Amino acid sequence: MGTKSKAIAAPSIDQDWQAQSDLRTLAEARAIKADPKRMEAVRRVAEHQMRAAAAAASEVTKD
Repeated sequence: MGTKSKAIAAPSIDQDWQAQSDLRTLAEARAIKADPKRMEAVRRVAEHQMRAAAAAASEVTKD
């Protein structure tokens, strides 16, 4: 009977690209968190989106 290979496969190009993209995203998030004006803008947009989602959900439950 054959034995299983213990070689580690190199990540595919898609996996490598995804990891690089994730790293850029994390770096950008760190920069945003460090900037009080940007974080306040994020907070305002998030609150607006949550209100809009809640309003949409309440419309669905009324039907």
